[in-house]
Amino acid sequence: MKYKHHIPILLAFLSVCLFFSACNENEDNGAPEISYVRFVGPENADSSFTDVFPGRMIVVIGKNLTDIKRVLINEQEIRFNTNYGTPTNLILTIPSSLKLTGAYPELKRGLVIETSHGIATYDLHVLSPAPYITRIKTTFPVEAGTQVQIYGGNFYEIQRIYFTTAEDDITNAPVSNLVTDYTVNREFNVITFNAPAGLIEEGSLVVECYTDPAFTHFRKFALPPVLTGISSMMPITGTRVKLTGQNFMDITSIKMGDVIVDLSTVEITEANDTLTFTMPKAPQGTCSLALTTMGGTVEIPGFYPLENVVLNFDNIGRFSWGGKASEYKADGTMVPLYSDGKCRCISGEISTYNYWWGQIVNNAVYEIPEEFLPAATPTSDLVLQFECFVAKEYGPGPVFRVYLKGNTGHAFTNYRPVSDFSGLTEVGQWMQCSIPLTAFTDEATWGDFLKLSNNGLAFEMTNPSGNGPYNVEFYFDNFRIVPKK
Repeated sequence: MKYKHHIPILLAFLSVCLFFSACNENEDNGAPEISYVRFVGPENADSSFTDVFPGRMIVVIGKNLTDIKRVLINEQEIRFNTNYGTPTNLILTIPSSLKLTGAYPELKRGLVIETSHGIATYDLHVLSPAPYITRIKTTFPVEAGTQVQIYGGNFYEIQRIYFTTAEDDITNAPVSNLVTDYTVNREFNVITFNAPAGLIEEGSLVVECYTDPAFTHFRKFALPPVLTGISSMMPITGTRVKLTGQNFMDITSIKMGDVIVDLSTVEITEANDTLTFTMPKAPQGTCSLALTTMGGTVEIPGFYPLENVVLNFDNIGRFSWGGKASEYKADGTMVPLYSDGKCRCISGEISTYNYWWGQIVNNAVYEIPEEFLPAATPTSDLVLQFECFVAKEYGPGPVFRVYLKGNTGHAFTNYRPVSDFSGLTEVGQWMQCSIPLTAFTDEATWGDFLKLSNNGLAFEMTNPSGNGPYNVEFYFDNFRIVPKK
């Protein structure tokens, strides 16, 4: 035969192919293994880790990762795309919705790849969100055995809880008192324990979780109160005033100048972070509101800025003209129940597409003493602030047009009163509202604004929409120009 001498070469070639085919088959059918896990990208080729947050894309490096049937993380099956895999690697995205072993300790953590020829595992730890602390609840002084509760969130996989004399930087902080016996509630947002003996007098309380530590200031004796907000700087007498902050415990007094709050009217939330009281008679002018607890005193300066009032319908300024407007003085029998002397009301039924319905046009007194409002104050630092009572819910459509000093060309339009404190229209109660002074003028300073000759302060209600008609009822009082907070 012509090609007879080629037969030995052909047989040798086939033998080599069969050998390599057998080797490849043996390799593919070998038990799968996971060597390490890294992030995607060539710059991460030499990286590896065991801890990772949900939502991250990872590359699993190993061998014999073929014919994959299932991929599980924390005993939960996750999706994978075989197009993103080879026998030596597999690209996965850790689901953001994955149940974590921090919140579900009954789950067995780790990565599992099941193939037709075996199972590979890897101790991958998907991290829980970092913990945070909002407050400590206890009784003072904190002695050995006193119950302490830490409020916050994400108290997962706690490594240790301890007290330290460090206050700002807890990195490598010395452990003064270690808490060894504690409980965590089912929501992982409250830790309860009894204080250890020999407790430090002041420092930090640290909750060290697997993901991160969290800490908060601690004092063996009462913590000083902290104020973060007040519902109004010029509350209407008889109404409820709300303070927000921390450590509102064992209140000894609330004073505003020479006026003292009746402590029988005080209510405090269980979290000791919100306090309400009934406003007594008004102070005689600008003062500090001082809250004193067994932990100390905290003050709000600039409270009740009577000197900054430009219109109150009693002895400062006056109503000039307007429609749908009336004078009102509360007698405790009808809304708004309380008022500081006379206030002004605008009420009635406003129809659709109504551009001239009701007005409260007033003469204000803008001459504020220099010590309370310097002429050089930038108008960008000031607001028109006032008390407003919205008696009825009203739908979309009715809005106010507000202007000062007769400057109708620089009116603030489409205004709907909302509380400075909550950001909402608080129906059925007096609320403090503010509008930036720059909404009414281009003048750069308060002194420049005063040079405008007109002393008007106007609120005009319109309904430029097709919604309605609506019954509306508003009350206004104590307009003042004050620095914005």
